[in-house]
Amino acid sequence: MIVKNNRIRRLVADESSRVTDEQFFCSRLLAGHFERIAAAQTKRYGFKEHMHVQIIWQPLNPNCAKTDNQDIWINADHAMFQKVYSREERYMLVYGLFAHELGHALFTDFSHLHSFVEYMGKGI
Repeated sequence: MIVKNNRIRRLVADESSRVTDEQFFCSRLLAGHFERIAAAQTKRYGFKEHMHVQIIWQPLNPNCAKTDNQDIWINADHAMFQKVYSREERYMLVYGLFAHELGHALFTDFSHLHSFVEYMGKGI
């Protein structure tokens, strides 16, 4: 497992604890864990902005994960998680989505994408 934070490692491993999956995945503790990882990675590339991570629990929401270059948003109870039974497996999927979205934040030209969408909306 990739987790270095001992408290998070214990909560991932202890599925019998009183903390439900929803409470764990939507906790500020886990979001802060991912924000620290993002800060370490983005610092290498000269990012000045702090990346914010929000993890939600909305099983009926069709959106899985997204970023706008400042915020990373992950739905930890998306339909693709429904067949994942252990907290550790779900954590690994959330971590993978986080890494994917962080890659977009690092390597996607959002200003170009915004211009493209704006011009398409105008029919240009």
